[in-house]
Amino acid sequence: MFLTIHLPVSKPIKKFLVAKFGEEYHPTQNEWFGILITSLLHKKSYGDFRQTKKTEELAETYKIGVRISFSEKHGIFLEKNHESLIQKAVENIFRDSIYEQAIMNKQYYGIDYKTSIENALDFYGIVEDAKSYYSTLIRDFTRKKEAIMERMDKI
Repeated sequence: MFLTIHLPVSKPIKKFLVAKFGEEYHPTQNEWFGILITSLLHKKSYGDFRQTKKTEELAETYKIGVRISFSEKHGIFLEKNHESLIQKAVENIFRDSIYEQAIMNKQYYGIDYKTSIENALDFYGIVEDAKSYYSTLIRDFTRKKEAIMERMDKI
């Protein structure tokens, strides 16, 4: 039997998580996402119910199913600041993987950066609401491209 945590996420990140882990994720200690989630669970709430500022409205939730036996040992509560840490981590992992893929496609196959990013978004089903998200990714990629290329050249 499972208890469900509803993690607020943006639409593009929900599509990424569903493509990567399915409609509902069951954390394990064998995957980066499971390690991230389980390390932030608590046995009790610390009562911090302050209103937090949201820079964007997170219109979707991603289901995380935690076994009752696991929750009895490790807890079931995710504090608001921990939710935001998970959101930032998943967003960063998603963006970094797309950016690295775009750079590798350019170096090895001559595929344009923008085409690679568009193809990656299409692969994850991020198309209908992605115009502003795509623009944000391109601006962010342009800022980070040189640093990523330097890091990849050291390998």
